[in-house]
Amino acid sequence: MVSSASYFPVLLWLVYLCGTEEILSEAFKAIDGIIFDPTLECLTLNTTHYFKDVYFMELLKNTIAYRYKMGMEMAEEIAELFISVSYPKHSFMIQCNDMSNRLFYISRGLAREYYYIQEEDSLEESNTTQFLREGDFYFSMDSLFENKPAQCYTQIIEPVKAYIIERETIERELERSPIYFRQFINFVLRDCLIRQNQRISIFMKSRRSIDRYENFVKEHPELSSRLSDKLIASYLGINSSTLSRIRSKSKF
Repeated sequence: MVSSASYFPVLLWLVYLCGTEEILSEAFKAIDGIIFDPTLECLTLNTTHYFKDVYFMELLKNTIAYRYKMGMEMAEEIAELFISVSYPKHSFMIQCNDMSNRLFYISRGLAREYYYIQEEDSLEESNTTQFLREGDFYFSMDSLFENKPAQCYTQIIEPVKAYIIERETIERELERSPIYFRQFINFVLRDCLIRQNQRISIFMKSRRSIDRYENFVKEHPELSSRLSDKLIASYLGINSSTLSRIRSKSKF
């Protein structure tokens, strides 16, 4: 029997460099078909799960190392503090009025933050404040830093693979390693505030619905194909029928 150790570098390279969802899926299927040497205690029988975890953890490390320019050594130390979690479609990362003392990193999938507003006809409509996708950090400002129940829902649009770190761990690391870990938290806060400000910016640039839609598509071209009209309309503060008319007139 050929030892699986000889396959490991090649398969890991495939997982890292796959450019499409279809190829990535095939790579995971191939990994599942390997015969493993039982003497290799570092590898598990659930190889698809193992390689996916390795791949998604690398995304987290690379985000910290390269986006925030903290270096791979520090990125690895910080990433080891995170715990892997998964959320199915339509489930909630955070429920309104619940406490959420976690910082999230989205390594795969799509989610949205929203709240309900009361309309004149007594019907409640959801108002989307932001979308969360691969590479985004996210937290409930109310809970994590103000110690209050969350004021918004955070719901899964596409199945999410995420990494979380609890507030207790954050506070411990700030005391233990205040310089580099505080730098990391400051970068995360900056990114989260910038993302929240994007919606405000869209509304400030124009009151016209068609302008808001075109600004959204220009700033988030990859999101428009992943979101339903209802969700985009909720983000832009219009209804679905208005969005449909806008799309028929828009140059995008």
